[in-house]
Amino acid sequence: MLVEAYSPLGHGGLVKDSDVAAVAVKYNKSPAQVLIRWALQHGTVVLPKSSNELRIKENTEVFDFSISEEDMQTLNALG
Repeated sequence: MLVEAYSPLGHGGLVKDSDVAAVAVKYNKSPAQVLIRWALQHGTVVLPKSSNELRIKENTEVFDFSISEEDMQTLNALG
């Protein structure tokens, strides 16, 4: 059995979070990419949805970085 990330971007709300934005800047990634990577590092199956071709491509570019343990803890603390 695998756990799937339902709304891994928090229905869009989490991409506007200041902590997520700070982590995204640190890794030179978008907030959406950071949230997707966070879920992947937790072993979750992630199926992000978008009808925007550029966002679909961006959502796949999450395998060239890892989030540090410290930054994972910051993201884990989000509500």
